[in-house]
Amino acid sequence: MSVVTVAIATVAMSIVAVASTSAAVAVSLPDKLEELIDKFHMTFVELGIGAGCGARAVEVRRKKLQQPESGELDKLLPKRKSKIDRGIEYIHSTATMMTERYSVDPDNVRAWLIGLSPHLEEQRPLALLGEGMFEIVREAAIAYAVSESPKEFLERLGPVPRVPEPSIV
Repeated sequence: MSVVTVAIATVAMSIVAVASTSAAVAVSLPDKLEELIDKFHMTFVELGIGAGCGARAVEVRRKKLQQPESGELDKLLPKRKSKIDRGIEYIHSTATMMTERYSVDPDNVRAWLIGLSPHLEEQRPLALLGEGMFEIVREAAIAYAVSESPKEFLERLGPVPRVPEPSIV
């Protein structure tokens, strides 16, 4: 075998290895939503709070995402992210970061997202995500995952903007 053949075989094996490891990663919005429901045991109410909408809107969006495109009209319409889709992606990004990068148990991730967090001045991370404050919640999630004290975190971050408490918790 020539050196070139060995190099090509090595690259091909690397591509196969990367493809097989990334196959388990949720990449599409329907996969992300299903992972939040199945792996993290999140309810439509919790997802609605984090997406800044109601539980029914999340349920309707889930059903729509499960349906195939209806035809030519869907292909012609511009693809833009709705507030619900962006919220689902924020929740999924935060949850998967905590489990994959920092090895936090999925049930603990859910508990942190729905509970009052001292890292966020006793506010719910999902409520902040529902108001579009992804960066603040992401920083607080990292601080929680690495066991940084809330006092140290808040000294570094500064005051956290107050958001209204969700009426359904």
